[in-house]
Amino acid sequence: MRADSNPCYESPMPNDDAGALAETAVTKARAMEPLIVIGLWWSEREPYWPRPQSFVDPNWDEQERQTVLAYLESGTINRAYMGFSPCRFCGANNGALEFTDGVYAWPEGLAHYIQEHALRLPAEVVAHAIARIEGLEARARDDTWWRSLGDVDGE
Repeated sequence: MRADSNPCYESPMPNDDAGALAETAVTKARAMEPLIVIGLWWSEREPYWPRPQSFVDPNWDEQERQTVLAYLESGTINRAYMGFSPCRFCGANNGALEFTDGVYAWPEGLAHYIQEHALRLPAEVVAHAIARIEGLEARARDDTWWRSLGDVDGE
């Protein structure tokens, strides 16, 4: 069977022109709002960022903290940098990646601050993370298209 006649290679999208889809995606990406940067901290080289010490909250609800932590750890890699960022509390290596969810962008090490130093992000970031998780959990699933690929010409 030729690949171009195999339904596995057919797009589930209404517009089957891959070039048009790619162009649309690029156009939309350019028109998107910029990512909101969070989790960058004060240093002597960058004194314009907030100090992480002012975000410490040892009384933060543990379940909410774990939910936000899991959300941050499941972000999409957005950038990789050449150097590692040290923790502003303990000096631990906090990685060299930047994650995003399409709205916020944060350094890989942000999860470390929450896990190890009881850092609590601003309420609007916490609410955003929880709403995104709850929204995904509440969505229905449609497996019709994927199932249709299961028996291609009885093969």
